[in-house]
Amino acid sequence: MPEAANQAESADDFRFVGDDKLAPFNPTDISAQKLAFEALKLSPSDVLYDLGCGDGRFLIHASSNLSSSSPSSPSSLRCIGVEYDKVYADRAALATENNESITILHANVLDVEMDDATAVFVYLVPDGLKMCKDKLFDVLRRGGRVASYMFSIPELNPVETFSSKGGCKVRLYDSSCVASGVG
Repeated sequence: MPEAANQAESADDFRFVGDDKLAPFNPTDISAQKLAFEALKLSPSDVLYDLGCGDGRFLIHASSNLSSSSPSSPSSLRCIGVEYDKVYADRAALATENNESITILHANVLDVEMDDATAVFVYLVPDGLKMCKDKLFDVLRRGGRVASYMFSIPELNPVETFSSKGGCKVRLYDSSCVASGVG
């Protein structure tokens, strides 16, 4: 079983002043998972980060769908889920324990280096996105892609916006979004 890295003394270690959180646990709808997976155009050579991965459902979806879409070549897609709530990090680690391509980190996304990220899925509240903006911009500047569910990344216009079942938005960002020198 992949170990949940960066264990904290308590879940409170990852809360911000005023008990604010980057995002509460709110599972991503399957239709939004499918849209984000398709929008990111993942390949076996990608390194996918899910910031605020909750119980790991998007990582499981991405890993299994990439494998099934190219059965002749096994998926070498690397998936890294980052979750600050220990309860959900443990659930995600348990749910993905038989999938060697998925690693779950019990960590604050603000403290995680994503130098190897080529794709990011993020479902954070607007304040959480503001706090992660520089990290997301770095991924985009390196040629990566970011799919944001529900909320937009501050100061950026997405290259595409998709509506999931129920009208929730998935926004896709790529390097062209930061080419103008924003951020």
